[in-house]
Amino acid sequence: MLLDLGLPGGDGLELGKWIRASVPSVGIIILTGRSDVRHRIAGLKSCADDYVTKPFDVEELRARIRSLMRRMGGAAPSADGQESGLAFEGWELRKDSCSLACEEREVKLTVMEFAC
Repeated sequence: MLLDLGLPGGDGLELGKWIRASVPSVGIIILTGRSDVRHRIAGLKSCADDYVTKPFDVEELRARIRSLMRRMGGAAPSADGQESGLAFEGWELRKDSCSLACEEREVKLTVMEFAC
C-alpha cells in the first residue's frame, strides 16, 4: 500500500496505524511531502515498512515496491523467471492485462494508473 500522510479530512498516519492493526501483514510505504526526520521516524515506528518523500524518482519508488514485495513473498514470477505481476492476500496486479484482479473480479487499469 502507498500511503500519503496529507489526506483530506484525516491524518494519514492514523489511517496507517489503523490499517497496520487491522491487517498486520500488509506492506505500507509512506509517500509524502513531510520530509523532516521527526515525521520519518514517526511513520516508520508506527506503521510503515518504508518511507519515501516527495518529490521522488519513479524508478526508485518501483524498486522500493519490488523490494518490499520480495520481503513479503508477493512477487509472482512467470515461466521465464520474470515478474508477471504482484500478488498479495488474494489480489493480483497483472502486467500482461494491465489489471487488478481478485477471485473472479478483474478491474482494467488505465495506462497512467498502472504506471504508478
